[in-house]
Amino acid sequence: MQVPADDHSSAMLLTGVTGVVGSELLPRLMRAYPGRPVAVLVRGIDAADAARRFDEVAAYAGLSVEERQRVSVWHGNVSAPYLGLSMANFERLSAETGLIFHLAASVDLSAPLDEARRANVESTKQVLAFAEAAAGRGGLYRLHFMSTAYVAGDRRGPLLEAELQCGQCFWNSYEQTKAEAEELVRATAARLPVTIYRPSMIIGETVGGRVRRFSGLFKFPRLALRGKLRLLIADPQIRMDLIPADYVCDAMLHIGRSPGSEGRTYHLAAGTSHSLRVHEIYELLIAHDLEAKRLRQIRLVAPDDFNQVSRAEQLAYRNSAAYLLMKWYQPYLSYERDFDVADTHRQLARAGLALPPIADAVLAGARYTIERGFADARV
Repeated sequence: MQVPADDHSSAMLLTGVTGVVGSELLPRLMRAYPGRPVAVLVRGIDAADAARRFDEVAAYAGLSVEERQRVSVWHGNVSAPYLGLSMANFERLSAETGLIFHLAASVDLSAPLDEARRANVESTKQVLAFAEAAAGRGGLYRLHFMSTAYVAGDRRGPLLEAELQCGQCFWNSYEQTKAEAEELVRATAARLPVTIYRPSMIIGETVGGRVRRFSGLFKFPRLALRGKLRLLIADPQIRMDLIPADYVCDAMLHIGRSPGSEGRTYHLAAGTSHSLRVHEIYELLIAHDLEAKRLRQIRLVAPDDFNQVSRAEQLAYRNSAAYLLMKWYQPYLSYERDFDVADTHRQLARAGLALPPIADAVLAGARYTIERGFADARV
């Protein structure tokens, strides 16, 4: 398709600004597009609550006074018709918008399917309607959509960027609804300039390990630091694909401005050759437990060896918070994915965005999270 020229003055719309990636992307967006206004859509009880939530993000992102003045906060709901805005505001914002970054999503693996669809599929429908409105006014330059590498579900073998529906089953409602949402976005590629990004498991910043929210797999060491995790049932030999949040953001910004990226899908993942095995991650966390006590109490047990654990330990495990978490996270601790990343890695490396050493990023994250005892966790 013919991609409209970027006029370098239209606004950027960012959804999901309060999330792990959104809070990292915001300051990078502002510095990559100096002078350009940014609109952020934020949920809240009311407009004041939405503004307060954004102020927390702005403080985390370290926005300057001048950068903060470039941001307009729109109290809305990305899953509601017209993004939860009045018709007048919807039309005004779509007329001003040239770039859209749709990051908002529910990552709750335990969410019922209908709830996950409202959060992930319906939100994408509404953002696409907004993009169509912006394109109809001739102003849309690009729609960036954040999917997930885990749309692969239970499919085995090399997982290609060009593939989506391959007869796979899904481990949870998050994977399924993100695949459904990505399918909607792909269907618009003939008429909208879209680029799709599929990150793997996102961890904190490469240097320093900073992360705004402790969610997902962070929940396990958090339980351990609270003395509530004694057994971790995981295959010690599988490689877990972890990727720093800042690498994801920098990759999105570079790819999105690269010729020929419209209509394409990119795995923002480490790939198996750069991924750590479960036992290596476990050992890194233990090595950096500053108190050198609570994490050392965890026993890493392979699923096939669980029956060899004492009956008392099995019973205690089945009555623990870790058991409830494992119901949703077991596939990620026992099943290895092979995301095809070769072409994307080469493209990013040519731009000076080489994949950082994942072990160093995990170490940085361990220090950051353990030193803080997950005090800022939002689970």
